[in-house]
Amino acid sequence: MTILHFRIVLLLLFCLSLIGCNRPDFYDSQGKPLDIAEYQGQWLLINYWAIWCTPCIKEIPELNKIDSQTNVSVLGINFDNVGNLTELQQQVAQLNIKFPVFKQDPTAQLSWTRPQVLPTTLLINPKGKMVKQLIGPQTLESITQAIAMAQKSS
Repeated sequence: MTILHFRIVLLLLFCLSLIGCNRPDFYDSQGKPLDIAEYQGQWLLINYWAIWCTPCIKEIPELNKIDSQTNVSVLGINFDNVGNLTELQQQVAQLNIKFPVFKQDPTAQLSWTRPQVLPTTLLINPKGKMVKQLIGPQTLESITQAIAMAQKSS
């Protein structure tokens, strides 16, 4: 075996070992792996927010309540897709976001259309299908009502 063949075999083995690693594709705002599979079979709210969005800021406490008081999990996505983890953590702290926030926007991997208006909240049923898109600032009451209507129809 020549050196070139040896290097190719090593490269292929390395690539195969990477495929075998269960490397998560998603991370929360703390840089910890976010296992989407943990949310399978649950109702989810996926909220797009930005630090400069006043309605988003007003909505965050309502989303915190939903996440802590109901059987619906909330996941956040920073619309600006802040690449710097420290900056993202500062924004999450500044807005007092209590629910997990994606480190990077997973829209492409999840085959969703990126919203054009903020805030936008997607209601995902336990089968992983988006059943409702809530545009504009939401209250605890409006979110609870949307969830109840979606749960009745499914």
